[in-house]
Amino acid sequence: MKKASIILQLVIVSLLMTASLAMANKFEVDPLIKQALKVVPKGAELVASQGGEGSAFVAYTSGEQNYQFTLSSDLDPQIPDAKKFKYKDKDAFYFRPGAREIGGLMIVLNPEKSLVIIYSSITPENKKVTLEAMVKIADQMNLDKI
Repeated sequence: MKKASIILQLVIVSLLMTASLAMANKFEVDPLIKQALKVVPKGAELVASQGGEGSAFVAYTSGEQNYQFTLSSDLDPQIPDAKKFKYKDKDAFYFRPGAREIGGLMIVLNPEKSLVIIYSSITPENKKVTLEAMVKIADQMNLDKI
């Protein structure tokens, strides 16, 4: 009887550990939306949102401006020419995925989570999206709330 009790306790502990690990990699979309709304222009249209296992994602569009915010467990941008720097004592990477008018910023929030912001502004001038522009976007967000 005592052996069965110990086995049952081990099974329960094992199930709780599995559940806590699954929850650790679940990303909620609502906190991401709240922080994204601090950045996007008033009246911007939410075109996509999804949260769950492994990532959370929201995308907004407003005229010629497009914003994409992604939370995930990726800690490396996987882009060879990404420029690494420190953003508020966190590792960060600036990159340009493709065209001049698109900029990207990855901020490693903690050892298990990063935020990637992709911003594009399609204008007749096709201005380059700079590191400074991407940092300005991140500055408007409270990263501790994500």
